[in-house]
Amino acid sequence: MPHTLTRSILTILIPGLFALCPWLLLLHQYANPQVGSVNPILLPAIVITLAAVLGSIFEGLGSHFEASWDNCPRMTNYEIEKNWHIYLASALEPKPIGYSYLAKIVTSLYFELAMIWASPIFIIGLGAVVWQHFSTSSCLLVICMGLASILAVVFFWWQARSSHEVLCKTRQRLNVLMQAPS
Repeated sequence: MPHTLTRSILTILIPGLFALCPWLLLLHQYANPQVGSVNPILLPAIVITLAAVLGSIFEGLGSHFEASWDNCPRMTNYEIEKNWHIYLASALEPKPIGYSYLAKIVTSLYFELAMIWASPIFIIGLGAVVWQHFSTSSCLLVICMGLASILAVVFFWWQARSSHEVLCKTRQRLNVLMQAPS
């Protein structure tokens, strides 16, 4: 599978589907059973389209975190802009193995950034599904879903921040090694 397709699936579609899933379950309980039978391709097409749009929004929102981290004082040692331009200008054949590693880190980073937004939407939707079936303990459910949402956001933020630092550090080291005389 081409790398760009894999990255799109992992960083856009999966977070979008993840966020939509409980809401689709909730909607399904109220939907007319005839909806899917009219045109069996229409419903999956709508779901995939919604997931792609939602995932793209998550990716865009996540990019704001990445940009703010690039300008963070603790990242100045990595000379991010300079190393980014050196990396972009390199046209090496065959590509160094480190470039594949950088691509993997970037994919992880964008997945984690998207999940910062997708996970609380999923958890709140899951809470709505659970509440529909067990509405007697709604106060406890709200507290649990709120805590789970906060924990998920903190976890994915921390993971993304770590991936961002590894990305910058690795890119800097690769650039130094590539410019060193053999």
